Amino acid sequence: MRELPYEFDLLYDVKMMYEVESIANGEPSCSDASPEDLVELFIAHKLEMPECLKQFVGKKKTGMSEMPETHVRGSLIIDNLPKLTSDCDFGIQIADDGRVWIYVNGVSFARFKPAFIWEK
Repeated sequence: MRELPYEFDLLYDVKMMYEVESIANGEPSCSDASPEDLVELFIAHKLEMPECLKQFVGKKKTGMSEMPETHVRGSLIIDNLPKLTSDCDFGIQIADDGRVWIYVNGVSFARFKPAFIWEK
């Protein structure tokens, strides 16, 4: 087990290589570091990149989690038609009951409510 520089612990509560491997493999971890965060730290400290992180080199962190394609029937409401440009802020919020909000430039663009909520 290889110990990592103090900055790994200070920033992301990662002390050992096995923790890096867990994060890279998507396993539960006490750290909030993403694999991309760890890649940046390895580069900044000029450390040899572990094999488990090589697939993340060059990938940019977006702050959004991947979610598989999912379908549900319901109603869609278009709130505002924003002026779209090539540079905009896109946001999505998903409630635990299935409601979805889509934001463009901080303004609600569309709202979705699953059919099973309407039936209550």
